[in-house]
Amino acid sequence: MLPSFKYVTAYLLQNLSTESVAFDLDSRRQVFMSLEGSAKQLSMLSFLSGFPLPELLKKRSLELRMAPADDVAQKIIGEKRIPVLCKKGEPLPSRLVTMESNAVQIHFDLLGTIFYILIRAEEMLNPIRDEHGRFPAAASHAYREGYLHRPVVDELVEILWGCMKHLWPGLERQSREFRMKVTHDVDVPFNIAFIPPRQILRSMGGDVIKRKNPKQAFLRGLNWASVKLGNNAQDPCYTFDFIMDVAEKDGLQDDFYFIPKNTHSFDGVYDLEHPRIRKLMKYISRRGHKIGYHGSYMTYQDPGKTKEEVAHLKKVARSLGIEQEEWGGRQHYLRWEAPTTWRNYAEAGLHYDTSLSYADYAGFRCGTCHPFPVFDLEQNRELSLMEYPLIVMECSVLGEKYMGLPPDEAYDYMVQLKNTCRKYGGCFTLLWHNSYFAGDEEKRLYQEIVAQ
Repeated sequence: MLPSFKYVTAYLLQNLSTESVAFDLDSRRQVFMSLEGSAKQLSMLSFLSGFPLPELLKKRSLELRMAPADDVAQKIIGEKRIPVLCKKGEPLPSRLVTMESNAVQIHFDLLGTIFYILIRAEEMLNPIRDEHGRFPAAASHAYREGYLHRPVVDELVEILWGCMKHLWPGLERQSREFRMKVTHDVDVPFNIAFIPPRQILRSMGGDVIKRKNPKQAFLRGLNWASVKLGNNAQDPCYTFDFIMDVAEKDGLQDDFYFIPKNTHSFDGVYDLEHPRIRKLMKYISRRGHKIGYHGSYMTYQDPGKTKEEVAHLKKVARSLGIEQEEWGGRQHYLRWEAPTTWRNYAEAGLHYDTSLSYADYAGFRCGTCHPFPVFDLEQNRELSLMEYPLIVMECSVLGEKYMGLPPDEAYDYMVQLKNTCRKYGGCFTLLWHNSYFAGDEEKRLYQEIVAQ
């Protein structure tokens, strides 16, 4: 069996929570689905249009296109259009699904579409990148066609399930419970604690001479001295007690991702071995939350640096008595490359990644709200790594550089995405930086999103 076909059918069986059906490929790679003891059959168009994976990458023979949803698809998912994978230049099917009493035919490559979207093949074939080397939302098919807010892979799974229930009404499916994964990239753990005396004196001088505000100079110096003496509450970036209080109130276990080493000026300005950072990591763990990996700016294409940083993080954690069965993380600046970064994480011994959201627009980059095992398209194999798709990063929605929504609209959009995850029994993965609480308004918004 083709590794790619084995991967996507295993994914589907896991999502359908049933092992009573079987998938088969014929010599032309047409897909058939059957149930033991039943003569009824479900068929689909050829998987990846029959192309081998190397040809898929080199010749770029396939593309995502929007097909009108027929009455069957509309009844199941409530949408008028749906992306399908097809040969370039090939006409779209007039119908997506034909149902008869003993047979169902799906007139597009449903499995190939799921595979193509999940493994981010589009990003390997499209060379567009932003100033940080990231594939931007604006270049994606989902953004251009207006469906980034929809988990289209999950919709395709529902279409398949609807077809299966038509043929085999007795099939049962386990329900999947909605959950949240609240995460925090610790880019700037302290705003004041690591400022040297010379720098604070320079700032105080600017308050007096340039800004004509001696009171501000006094307060700046007082806060600096207070934080240096251990009063972390005076540091605007030290919001960890607030974050953990919110989590514990809602029965959540949050993840905090630390940058192990600095490889670029965009990285954090702290050292894991610093007493303040060690104390913070131990405190987070002692309160029942998890420590994770935040890959530094230059690591997303570098397996050696990734291994080195993960090993350093685990070493520091062990020295603090922090033992975890599961280790995962996210790339700084969401710098990620398919399938390189996934491979780096797997080889470094991490269990999961949660980097996959677009920096410039929140939504369903992978087309799903469910964690999924990842596939290396270049090496044609499944990796021992799970992806928890990141659904919302707060600065994607609120940041002026990106979506730039005002707080009320940001709330509505985040809740819309969260409710969509709830509809599909998925995982709403949220990233909110500890340093992104400028005032009470951000704290109120965060609390409402978590509690909603």
